[in-house]
Amino acid sequence: MTLKEHYSINSRQSIKPYIKLIIFLLLFITVSHTYARYTFTTEPNGKISLAKWNIKINNEDISYSTSGLNTNIQLLNVTDNTTDIDAGDECYFDITINPKTTEVSVFYSISIDLDESNLPDGTKIIKYEKYINTGANEELSNTQSVNSETTSISEKIELPQARTALDNDSIRRYRIYCKIPFPIDVEENEQYTVTPTITVEQYIN
Repeated sequence: MTLKEHYSINSRQSIKPYIKLIIFLLLFITVSHTYARYTFTTEPNGKISLAKWNIKINNEDISYSTSGLNTNIQLLNVTDNTTDIDAGDECYFDITINPKTTEVSVFYSISIDLDESNLPDGTKIIKYEKYINTGANEELSNTQSVNSETTSISEKIELPQARTALDNDSIRRYRIYCKIPFPIDVEENEQYTVTPTITVEQYIN
């Protein structure tokens, strides 16, 4: 082997590691760039500005007022579904949260304090029922005993990975039962109402 041939072999061997390193770096840059184009990051509880946000509470659109919604809800007598409520009667009101077609996961909370209502002193929430869906496919999901003047309810409704928007499965209806204590004088033709505070927010899975 001549000196020239020996030098040529050594040169090729010394260059090979650098060639491999260059190829690896090129592949890494290409792959990183590809993933970066399709990756979206956000802070926890951040909002996706491009996502569709459509929330209704008791058929009232709150899409532009998504937190701290205070609204009066009228009570109905359990016995006859009228507003004629006397001492000792059980009554109820409904809260329906409908985020159907919303393109992000949803967090909601409901806070009820009967001190903020015009109900007689001593009226208590005795229980609430949670229903999933509305209409023909509605089903009772849970019944919770309360026996207090206050209660709070909260839940996350997650947007499944395989779905681009929420659907009927995301609709929630709560029926909250109250009882006016006996004996208490009840004003004739009094229209009793409750003012729950409802907060609805977007969150990232």
